[in-house]
Amino acid sequence: VILKCVLKEIAEPCGSDTECIHGICAMAYMWTTNTLCCPTSDDKIVDDTDGQFYCAGMEVDAPCLTTKMCNGNNVCLDGFCRENTVVPVQSPTLLPVPTDVPLSVSTAVLINDPTRFPTNFPINDPTYYPTYTPTISPTDAPLSVSTAFLINDPTHFPTRNPTKVPTSDPTIVCSGYFCDKYLHTMFILMTHNSFAEPGKVQSPNQNYDMVTQLQEGIRGFNMDIYLSNDESIYMKHDIGGWPTTISYNDSVDALLAEFTKLEYKHDFILVQFEDYAQDVDKILSPWGDVFIEEFDETKTLGYYISQGKRVLLVSSCNYNYQPQKGIHYTSDLITENEYKWFFSAYNPPLEYRRGPLFSQTSIKLMNLFCGTAPGLGNMISSAIVNDPQRMLYNIRLYLQQSYANNVVNIVMVDYYDTGNIWATQDAVRDGDVYRGCWNDG
Repeated sequence: VILKCVLKEIAEPCGSDTECIHGICAMAYMWTTNTLCCPTSDDKIVDDTDGQFYCAGMEVDAPCLTTKMCNGNNVCLDGFCRENTVVPVQSPTLLPVPTDVPLSVSTAVLINDPTRFPTNFPINDPTYYPTYTPTISPTDAPLSVSTAFLINDPTHFPTRNPTKVPTSDPTIVCSGYFCDKYLHTMFILMTHNSFAEPGKVQSPNQNYDMVTQLQEGIRGFNMDIYLSNDESIYMKHDIGGWPTTISYNDSVDALLAEFTKLEYKHDFILVQFEDYAQDVDKILSPWGDVFIEEFDETKTLGYYISQGKRVLLVSSCNYNYQPQKGIHYTSDLITENEYKWFFSAYNPPLEYRRGPLFSQTSIKLMNLFCGTAPGLGNMISSAIVNDPQRMLYNIRLYLQQSYANNVVNIVMVDYYDTGNIWATQDAVRDGDVYRGCWNDG
């Protein structure tokens, strides 16, 4: 047997210089443990505190993982450094990590490796933190398993209405959380069987209707839709017996009546259909003109929001693959894990289910709802698995899967009002999947 070493291309992960066809094997960017092949030995900067090499100074069209790797005013778009014509950017300056600053502020940066970074330092002190202006780069993903942000103020974890609004960009109309995000850089929470509440279905998965879910911060909805004998669409979730049905049109009308209020004008929602109706026109009919047609993953969500297109509809049925009308195919846009999970004491099923493999731009959806076989919702199990430390632990496991590409964009849950899913949303949006980390990781 002859073993051959597979050499790595530029921007591919590596373990040593000898694995790279060109250049050197260096850190992806400051304060990570990820290494990749840099274009040349000149495209690096050195942190004087430990002599470690970091990729930087990459010119236009060079591969990149983050804007910090691009030279000057360039930004990282779709994995390549591009000219930035929107927001001025100042390249980061590497500064020594202080060793004499106590953790005395409510917001601080936690460097995970205590052997290299034994102390913490304030993120809001420009003398210690690199000067850097964020851009609209889609590859500046909200997650990093090696860099974490610790929020010490317990009041930071709201239980309701968790959407944060950053400083608006004067160059665009949109000014909310989603405005500079791409589908593959946002993070939202989605409810499983969003319509399935007690008294309306035989097997409920939620305690509150979709309007209440929207009001409290849910931005992803999951619906099972069917076509009745009279050609109308309805929703149901039953396990045997006589099914109870819910009007699809009435449910969408109620949701849109809330979503079209002024307070949501900079918001975005994603609706995923488990589609047994297979009638595009009837599915689209109640949504008016707010849904996105021909979705382009290279455009920010703000691009669509500023045009009043704030709903993305995806269907599990490839017969309904008509993006030109506004129905997109789930398996083209969303990468997800298996979903059948019936024992809360076990880890969730993380095997690949469907969607693009090894994609940098697909939505990474984590199914994280635990019920009772053969498919009943379970409020007790949900309260256990919706605990923020448990959720973050499982998210860390999800990030390790090859199909996830170290990113999670959506977590789908049952009984969203149990546990504290909003603390999880805060942690993930802050890039801190290690918040409140258990001793075993």
